[in-house]
Amino acid sequence: MTIGAGHGERVQGPLWSGEVIGTIVICFVTAVMEGFGLQSVGVAAHRIVSEYHLSPSAMGWVASASTIGLLPGAVFGGRIADFMGRKRVLLLALILSGIFTLATATAQVYQTLMLFRFFTGLGLGAALPNLIALSAEAARPGSRSRFIAMMYCGVPGGGAVAAFVSLLGGGVFDWRWIFYVGGFLTLAIIPFLIFFLPESAQFRRETSAVRSQPIPAKASTADVLFHGERGLSTTLLWLALFFHMLVIYLLLNWLPLLLVDKGLSVVQAATVQIVFNMGGVAGNLLFGQLMDKVPRTPTAIVMYCCFIVFLAPLAYVHSLVATVLLGFAIGVFALGGQMVLYAMVPVYYPTLMRGTGVGWSVGVGRIGSFAGPVLVGQALRLGFGPSAILIGAIPALTIAAFAILALLKLPQAHE
Repeated sequence: MTIGAGHGERVQGPLWSGEVIGTIVICFVTAVMEGFGLQSVGVAAHRIVSEYHLSPSAMGWVASASTIGLLPGAVFGGRIADFMGRKRVLLLALILSGIFTLATATAQVYQTLMLFRFFTGLGLGAALPNLIALSAEAARPGSRSRFIAMMYCGVPGGGAVAAFVSLLGGGVFDWRWIFYVGGFLTLAIIPFLIFFLPESAQFRRETSAVRSQPIPAKASTADVLFHGERGLSTTLLWLALFFHMLVIYLLLNWLPLLLVDKGLSVVQAATVQIVFNMGGVAGNLLFGQLMDKVPRTPTAIVMYCCFIVFLAPLAYVHSLVATVLLGFAIGVFALGGQMVLYAMVPVYYPTLMRGTGVGWSVGVGRIGSFAGPVLVGQALRLGFGPSAILIGAIPALTIAAFAILALLKLPQAHE
């Protein structure tokens, strides 16, 4: 059975059922906390720099500390989920990220701040592949992109919530409250996952079938990623995710600080960050519909062309109104495009390999998300301004676009 719309899949079950609705709603709420955790340092960056007297390079390492943890978290979280199940690993991931988000608020020195953000990243990294797999496996064939999009709307939504929290008190209150709020809310949703989130029915069926065999076995990681046609698919997915995520996390972690350097106030920069994330919500919904209903190649071309067209002028405008409008448009195509990539990953791996395939793909993307903030910190240290940094992101987007266009010509996985 081929995975994905338009490839001869057999339609099973209703589009919406109690179990499906419960899965999507709970995954969405969890994704909100994922987005909150990922962007919390970005919205707090200006005040962290002031309190710790950090150089741009040092702030780049703080911004990247959690993304360093995202890589092993995604890789091992996805792989273990193929054995333990999506739900169990997701619960463990949330407990870890919630505890260390709270711990971040207690950090008194730079080194402790870095350590706590790393462990937060481990939890956040393990959560995302399982949110993607749960959403994809809850969906009826032909609606996977929409379901992943609905779930993934929570990520930019959580970023907007983090930016809104940072605005309380006029944007001047203690930055630690951002992490107190994020940590408590993350831990608060865990009981709902325990009692109301069902394990993937598709995963349960496939696992039962394998266990009924005389000698059930799991493919090695190398076979999952590179056996036969999957080798080229995996390589192209990794290229696209690495360069797209490099640009995304450049914007998520540094956009508020870059805008302040361009002359905006802290409150104005946080406002742009909110609008940027709201554009991401709109982009997720837009591209989620398009990916299931129209050919994917023109969708990808339009997505990347518009991303570049709106990113380039952001480097030069100084008007608040123009910056807000561009921020929204970039959010549509940047964060919406991120969802497009995540929606593509599951269809290239069969069910019992999906956690591993998604985990490694997300993990490689996390290398890009780590590289982006560090490169910006180094560029600022060398004297490059915000405009040069934003323009410098365009070649990375071009590479991601060509990788996706090549990927779309390859066959999808068979169950």
